[in-house]
Amino acid sequence: VTVCNVYGHEAAIAEYVFMAILALNRDLLNMDARFRQADWSDRTGGAQREIRGQTLGVVGLGRIGAEVARIGRAFGMRVSAVTRTPRADQAAALGLADLGGMADLPRLLAEADFVVLAVPLEPSTTGLVGAAELAAMKPTASLVNVARGEVVAEAALYEALRDGVIAGAAIDTWYRYPEAAEPLRPSAFPFHELPNAIVTPHIAGWTEGTFRHRWETIGENLRRLGTGEPFLNVVWPTG
Repeated sequence: VTVCNVYGHEAAIAEYVFMAILALNRDLLNMDARFRQADWSDRTGGAQREIRGQTLGVVGLGRIGAEVARIGRAFGMRVSAVTRTPRADQAAALGLADLGGMADLPRLLAEADFVVLAVPLEPSTTGLVGAAELAAMKPTASLVNVARGEVVAEAALYEALRDGVIAGAAIDTWYRYPEAAEPLRPSAFPFHELPNAIVTPHIAGWTEGTFRHRWETIGENLRRLGTGEPFLNVVWPTG
């Protein structure tokens, strides 16, 4: 038996990441709310920053992380990353300013203006980002989690946002999910009350393009089954 993955969601999730980064960078949601109340103060305030020239730190450099890095470079950002198996050829192909192993995470956190989490949930990544890691980030930095909720310590993230330890966060993956179509808060903490948090219901990869790509991959692998060609995206057996 051969097991294959369909993938296909990396483009959609990377688009979500930059939707969030751009919104956080310009304080878009709060600006919109203020202007709906006829508050023009944002127009007369200080000039806002572009994301060009800022540092993007990508944690995990699989398909999603690599796509995030590519788009970051297209925006003119300085992109650094950490991954379990850093490769010089991947760093060169993506134009990374720095690529390290997971032991280099503290350095990435200290340097980045935006930190994007794109690692799988495993014993080694559960609680990867806790109070100490959040405190190591710049107070002007923001976190985007498209990995899994449990990669970040729940209480520590809430407190860091509430207390201004970091500037903001976009959270698309959560700590609890409804078993039926009924209201359920996704966390024991009121993230929805925080003005510096963008919260969404795990929809970053939920696009027509994702589904189209996956059906195309399934169809192609069925064709290859008939011709005896090697399958795409084989995950088992390995090697």
